[in-house]
Amino acid sequence: MKDMPHYRRAALGWIVAVIAAMTGCASTPDMTPLPTPDISSSTQIDDSVRRPTPVYEFPGAGAQGDSATDMEPLSKSPTYSNETTSSSRTVLALLDQATRMEAAGNPEKAAATLERALRIEPRNARLWHRLAVIRYQQGQYTQAESLAAKSSTLAQDDGELKRKNAELIERVRQQRPYIR
Repeated sequence: MKDMPHYRRAALGWIVAVIAAMTGCASTPDMTPLPTPDISSSTQIDDSVRRPTPVYEFPGAGAQGDSATDMEPLSKSPTYSNETTSSSRTVLALLDQATRMEAAGNPEKAAATLERALRIEPRNARLWHRLAVIRYQQGQYTQAESLAAKSSTLAQDDGELKRKNAELIERVRQQRPYIR
């Protein structure tokens, strides 16, 4: 570098400075983080008790209608299973948050919250089922069918959950002629 002329050293210095400035100015997309669930001391979650994830009963499941309009919506009077969900406090808090968002009429945020819970517990079949039901209610039938199938694969010995997934998949398939 000593035998290099001074003007070349200066040019090299400028090039390095410009590259350094450009790398520092690189922008990233604005990715606003989702709100963190409140698991403060006021929220009492006993680790020794596992809470159930809702598994939706489809009203009038035994009745077969002639068209999709004969089926009652999934949102009518769901009942909940007594099966366990998770022992993770974070997943339970996210599940509570998703339930509140869904009740407030914001299914997209509820689905995003369930997806966060699934990143923590990707083998939780009940979370996959819950997300499948939300996608069905949103009219995203192909995704709902895929999520219900994934839930059934992970359900192992949970016959009730497998039955509910099969019922959801059947409802999706009944909707197919009406999907444009």
